[in-house]
Amino acid sequence: MGLRVDEVEMPSGRRTTREVVEHPDAVVVVPLDDEGGVYLVRQFRQAVEKHLLELPAGGIERLVSSHPAVTDVAVIGMPDQALGERICAYIQLRPGASLTFEELIAYLKRIGASVLQLPERVEFVDWIPTTSIGKADKKLLKEDLKKRLGLV
Repeated sequence: MGLRVDEVEMPSGRRTTREVVEHPDAVVVVPLDDEGGVYLVRQFRQAVEKHLLELPAGGIERLVSSHPAVTDVAVIGMPDQALGERICAYIQLRPGASLTFEELIAYLKRIGASVLQLPERVEFVDWIPTTSIGKADKKLLKEDLKKRLGLV
């Protein structure tokens, strides 16, 4: 996470400063208006929309990947009519490791994860597909999940 201060020109032509906090899941910009007031803008890079909240997928992935049995994880939104989306985690386990859904949830609760951050579905896979730049291919995972749910 990094912090930098930028000087920007406001629509009025005045110059002012703004603080930009860079985080793996979000960029938080705190600009000052002409009168010195502060307002906040957040842009989440990857998020799961649940209960009208946007939960950054990267934060949930970090929690899940902290489990010693997990070698890789990708979190995606699972369609839900009532909530918008529910959390689904695709998990690749370390060779020889085992983990159940119940064990994962108990672990996440033990390390202080919010109930909103708990996956409601887990798919244990041999590997997580990646894009040409090495990131988890979440579009492909969403297509796979729709097939598993019988939505296609």
